Amino acid sequence: MIQDQAIAASEAGAEEQVPDRDRILLEVIATDCREGRRPTPSEVLAAARKMDPSELTGCGAGMVTRCLKKYGIAPPRKSNNRREFRDINSKVLHRIEQRYGIDLGFGSDDSQGDGASDKPSQTSLPSLETGDGKGRGQELGQLGQ
Repeated sequence: MIQDQAIAASEAGAEEQVPDRDRILLEVIATDCREGRRPTPSEVLAAARKMDPSELTGCGAGMVTRCLKKYGIAPPRKSNNRREFRDINSKVLHRIEQRYGIDLGFGSDDSQGDGASDKPSQTSLPSLETGDGKGRGQELGQLGQ
């Protein structure tokens, strides 16, 4: 009973633990990920300022990088004189949703993801001839049974 109340209180307070500034930046980066863009910190900041200018007053591109790093988003890497967030995908954003209770639109729907599945595939090994005409190949999923 007490444990149930603690879990309910924890879930209810999860969204309150994320500052509004962070939530706005996460929503912007989620939108960019969904649309296949790899934004720079400055582009994320510009889009976030369009959503809520008062919340991001006095913030710079470095603050965007530090803020997103708190949530497990890797700092942007430079390529062709452009520093972009590259390592953001649906799995990263879904993990953030689960951990912090934020709705970024990446729930359990795999159709938005990168196609990777957590389910192992059933791969067949080629048949090995042993001289008696019987093959020894098995499916990997059945080994050890």
